[in-house]
Amino acid sequence: MTIAIEDSYSGIQGSTSAGIATIGYYDNRLPLFNTKANCKAGSMQEVLNVIQSQDEF
Repeated sequence: MTIAIEDSYSGIQGSTSAGIATIGYYDNRLPLFNTKANCKAGSMQEVLNVIQSQDEF
């Protein structure tokens, strides 16, 4: 399974348009403005938890 981790609107748009499961990464400096991401994560620990669970996709 391919999973993209994106922190920008255009990155999320591109990966979801390509059919890739996408985690939208955000923090206080990089707010997430795109709701197309399959999941959202505010820390790298959350990203790891989502990848390990894989039932989010």
